[in-house]
Amino acid sequence: VTQADVGAMVDRHRQRGDVVTIGVGRYVHTVPYGCVRRSGDLVTGIEEKPTLEREINAGIYVLDPAVVARIAPDRAISMPEIVADAIERGERVGAFAVDDEWIDVGRHDELDGARQGR
Repeated sequence: VTQADVGAMVDRHRQRGDVVTIGVGRYVHTVPYGCVRRSGDLVTGIEEKPTLEREINAGIYVLDPAVVARIAPDRAISMPEIVADAIERGERVGAFAVDDEWIDVGRHDELDGARQGR
């Protein structure tokens, strides 16, 4: 569930000639502990409660019709498999920054929470 500008995502997908475009977001996590670096039994450093940032898959996709046509109608396939196949074929897989709020609703409890405004 998102307020992202999906129309802009589709426009970018077409302009760039990508076969798949993935909406990507930013995830920040602060480790609640000091992290230790070691070499064998020797501590070589310590970083107190580091913050890690990653780009993550926001679960929003645009697919070229040719990609959809490759999917057998009687086969269950995941989006990561579709993306991996396009990459293996050497096709363009683009990223579109989703800066707007979005809620993952991939599990029933998440969908229920989104419906209840949590």
